[in-house]
Amino acid sequence: MLRYHIFTKSFIALKNFQFPVQVVACQRLCNVSWLRNIFVIRTPPAVSQNCLTGKWKDLPGSRSLYFNARCLSSANALRESENTYAHKVLEEIPKYSETLMDPKLGIEPIDDKEFRRLTSVEWNDESAESVCKAFESISYYCSHKSYSLSDAIFTNICHSLTLNCKDMTDCELIRTLACLSKWPQTDFFNSVNFSTLWSTLDKECVQRYKQWDRNKLLLVADHWYMLHLSRFCEYMWFSNWKLGRKPSSLSPAQLVQTMFYMNACRKIHPNISMYEFEYSFEQCIDKLTLEEISIMSMGFFKTQTKIKSSNLLYKILERTMSEVDSIKDITLSAILKIVRYSITPSLADMLYQLLNKLVLRVNDLSLLSCIHTALAGSNVLIFHEDILKSVSQRFSRAIKDARVKDLERLAFVLTLYNYDPHTDPCIFSQIANELSSPNRKEEFASFPKCVPRCLHYLTIKDIFLDDLISQVLDPEFIAVVYGKNSFHINREILSLDAFVEIERPHYTGNRLPPKTRGFLAKRYNAPLPKEKKNMTATMRMFMEVMELVSNMLGGEKYCYVGHILPHFERSDIAFFVSRGRAVEIPMSLRESELSAVKYAPSLPETGSWCCIVVGGWNSYISNTRKMLGTTECKIHQLKTIGYSPIYVPWYEWVSLASTARERYLRDKIEAACAR
Repeated sequence: MLRYHIFTKSFIALKNFQFPVQVVACQRLCNVSWLRNIFVIRTPPAVSQNCLTGKWKDLPGSRSLYFNARCLSSANALRESENTYAHKVLEEIPKYSETLMDPKLGIEPIDDKEFRRLTSVEWNDESAESVCKAFESISYYCSHKSYSLSDAIFTNICHSLTLNCKDMTDCELIRTLACLSKWPQTDFFNSVNFSTLWSTLDKECVQRYKQWDRNKLLLVADHWYMLHLSRFCEYMWFSNWKLGRKPSSLSPAQLVQTMFYMNACRKIHPNISMYEFEYSFEQCIDKLTLEEISIMSMGFFKTQTKIKSSNLLYKILERTMSEVDSIKDITLSAILKIVRYSITPSLADMLYQLLNKLVLRVNDLSLLSCIHTALAGSNVLIFHEDILKSVSQRFSRAIKDARVKDLERLAFVLTLYNYDPHTDPCIFSQIANELSSPNRKEEFASFPKCVPRCLHYLTIKDIFLDDLISQVLDPEFIAVVYGKNSFHINREILSLDAFVEIERPHYTGNRLPPKTRGFLAKRYNAPLPKEKKNMTATMRMFMEVMELVSNMLGGEKYCYVGHILPHFERSDIAFFVSRGRAVEIPMSLRESELSAVKYAPSLPETGSWCCIVVGGWNSYISNTRKMLGTTECKIHQLKTIGYSPIYVPWYEWVSLASTARERYLRDKIEAACAR
């Protein structure tokens, strides 16, 4: 049975698994009802105590729990499929043949009798050459059988290999790595024999890497990649550092292959300049195929490195458009991810042209590529209606095949632009039905954080799944998914708690504890700046409006500046007007907790509670005057809790002279009080 490794902060699957899942867990996890619905839980006698004490603390990986399972995490499956595809791209291009592992080792097959003889020999006194040849023969034999390297019959030769490792030639060392990859995959990278052997080979590679040229470094790195140990072995760290010190000295093929291994490692050496990689990429992009460009894109994205050169991004978009009719799914997804991550408003028109061409391809693309197409312009708020409508229709027809993660991303982009594609049936209702479906429970283990996000986006569209909301607000769910430290709890948890308070007065499910809610409100709300230095344009506009309103009303005591709705990042300006005059803000409002929803207080005077909302550049879809979904939601909720919202959009404010702004605000306030 393979291991399923779960951190209290997140779920990370390391190997294949199938349901039903058999879980070894501490009692705290056994009490979480939604986990009981997904897993068959058994608590071993030795683990009745807290999971971070006793025997648990001796397990590899601190602060972690080990779940025995046979289920493949969708996230890891996707990552491996991306890497597998990228590696096949390299395999099909002749110029990479010298730096990739040769699957044909030219080993003579042996019969059963010879196998029994080789496994019974005492190898400790034999030469490195003899031991390596014997291991090659045994490996070839076992690659067609059901033997595991962890079997006791292989302990002798594995031990001998570790003793002779320093005496191996480079060729023997590389062939040993190649043979090791031929064995049936072990349960875990630290299994018996396998762990000892690969760690010894790793140390020897680290000892030798300084003497190797670039091609040999890449060749050995590929052997480690084929062993699925890129993220664990030290050699990859050092070889990437040596290869990445001077990207300008690498050939285009070496540059692509180096970036592939950085992608596989998911991290870069701190002494590597990714700017130099970007510059070298830009210099050779015309010599690369679109598939090679996608491999470079994967490397930048997976190492969380933005491409800063607008010229390079332009070339990537241009090449993608030129081959849009034949581009493959994974290639397109990789390119769109780095484009979304790196794009600036200056390239909005170029991206829009690409999306125009992709509209006709939506029905041919996978659901994953479709969602990346829909998300492509979200970071710079580029709205493409035809793409969103086509992608929504595609998902509506294949909703059962979509992952929860993809449904969450689709809900995000639709609510971001406050767009209803009017699919039949309604895509939002379909997403809600899928979240409630018993068939989706297993996916919660792979994407537990996607569920609260998806629920949050649905609440923006006034769709409330009370039972699921109660489950994700359960303190035990939060502890398992986000950890005990409230710092790691995402904003959508706070939003869900506030939404049910405002929109669902009869809701009886779980709510956030006051202490947790207070911490989250403080963490996610932007305070007013104490100085006017380094303010954003939106914050500068807010401060100008605040000062004018305060002066118009007669002073600070007549207006409240703060978070009326604690689940929205920016402050607003509230005041009460009775018979054309401002009334002093009551202490009940001034002294209210940051995390509290500030309902309009009841006052003896007859009048109106008003709330000024400043709409900055990022409150609107790019190049339009249409508000984002979250902005419209804020205005709606202010009305719900008793305020008359006064919206001040940036495009009206910046068009006014300084002398005209006070008159503008007076007119807005008078219109709001008259409603």
